[in-house]
Amino acid sequence: MGMLSYLVLFLVVVALTIVAGIYTIKAALAITQNANYNTDTNLQAAHKYLTIASTVCWVSIALIITLIVLYIVFGIETVMYTGEWVAMGLLVIILALCTTIGILSALALSYMRRSANFTNQGSDHSAYTDTIVAICFGLGSAAVLVLGLITYGVYLYQRSRREAAAHQALIDTQALALEDALQQRKVHLLEQRQRELELRRELNQPAQGIPAREISTAANGSAL
Repeated sequence: MGMLSYLVLFLVVVALTIVAGIYTIKAALAITQNANYNTDTNLQAAHKYLTIASTVCWVSIALIITLIVLYIVFGIETVMYTGEWVAMGLLVIILALCTTIGILSALALSYMRRSANFTNQGSDHSAYTDTIVAICFGLGSAAVLVLGLITYGVYLYQRSRREAAAHQALIDTQALALEDALQQRKVHLLEQRQRELELRRELNQPAQGIPAREISTAANGSAL
């Protein structure tokens, strides 16, 4: 997964998380419109969890943006070496964020259901629906991110296997080429040795082929 893929996945998850944060705010505001909100501890607990969820969302988004800006200003020169690690760190942060929003929204929903004053009509219905939407977007964005990371892990595994197979094939090819070169070298040395032996036989053959009578006559002539 290159930097572009990281960026696309990051932006998608951030967008989903922001939507979840928006719906937690809407749900929290809708709960306060219940006539018995000030005396109902369950509704107040639901409002508290939704408020915490929205606060966590916006503070985390602001923190992430700040980290990105700081990295661009101070660490952009090392992007070739640290870019993927920074992207993975941001994805982990956003995963924790959207999961937290989903869990807090689910807790708020459970407190709404416990309330005897929650009628699921009017503003209560809006709060209930908005909370469910926040849960879906929060946990849904976490699921998208996890799925993306799993897909990337599978891609890395398959790529490593392909690279290992290609590397082994290269080694085998080089070994065969070396073996072929050695074999050709042996053949060349044998041919060279054979030519040397033939040359020696050709040089020795005339002396061995002189008749004995000629050798004797030559010897007598030398004596005279």
